[in-house]
Amino acid sequence: YKKKLVTPEEAVKIVKSGDWVEYGSFSGSVVVLDKALAARKDELWDVKIRSTTRATGIPEVVMVDPSREHFTYNSWHFSSFDR
Repeated sequence: YKKKLVTPEEAVKIVKSGDWVEYGSFSGSVVVLDKALAARKDELWDVKIRSTTRATGIPEVVMVDPSREHFTYNSWHFSSFDR
C-alpha cells in the first residue's frame, strides 16, 4: 500500500490539457488535489472538472482562473458555494 502513495502534486501530473477530472462530493471533496491542480494552471488548457455539492468553499481552480481558459468547473448540484 505505502509503495502506491503519492503526493497531491505527483497525482495531478497525469492530468493533460483537454482532460475531464471528476472531483468527489460532500466530505469527499478533493481539497489538496484541487490546490495541486490549480498550481498547474499555466501548464494546462481546457481541463474540465465535474463535481457535485462541495463541503468546502469555492474550488481553487475557479479562483486561479476566472477567465476559464485553463479550467472549467461544472457542478451537477447547485449549493450556496455554486451561486
